[in-house]
Amino acid sequence: MDFDRLDANLARVAVSKVFEGIGVSIEWQPYGHFCPVASGAIAISLSYDTPWNLFQGALAYALPYEGTHIVVFYDRVRESVEPARVPCLLAYVIVHEIAHILQRVTRHSASGIMKAKWDHSDYFDMARKSFHFAEEDVDLIHLGMDWRQSRVTAAGTGPQDHRDGYAPGGRSESVD
Repeated sequence: MDFDRLDANLARVAVSKVFEGIGVSIEWQPYGHFCPVASGAIAISLSYDTPWNLFQGALAYALPYEGTHIVVFYDRVRESVEPARVPCLLAYVIVHEIAHILQRVTRHSASGIMKAKWDHSDYFDMARKSFHFAEEDVDLIHLGMDWRQSRVTAAGTGPQDHRDGYAPGGRSESVD
């Protein structure tokens, strides 16, 4: 199964819009460009031939305590919806996993983007662009962003002011 760059580009735009809605900007890096882990960047990998017994039923996983890696089961995403809806589902899968990394926890919410298992109603809301984070998830994301920024700033390896990508009044996260 080939990587569909159009799916990925459409998903990137949607991911950015979801996070902009909660005051977080995403700084995307070019495909194949790897930022040093110390930079605070989050690396997203796509799996095309996911073993059936690896996180059964999941569309992706993140390593929130490690803080930098996400694996999206792209083959499962493509099998879950009709082709025209792949970019939308891919976007929300990525949003969900980035949120785990930013929140630094594996918890799930009763509703919204951080719900453990999405249903047809959630897919409908995604398509309508009315699928959002629960308020507690937004709070946890911002707390996690503050923690990440303090670590990156203390290490002297990341953005420390708006000239380096950290926007005053907002938050910025670099994603490979």
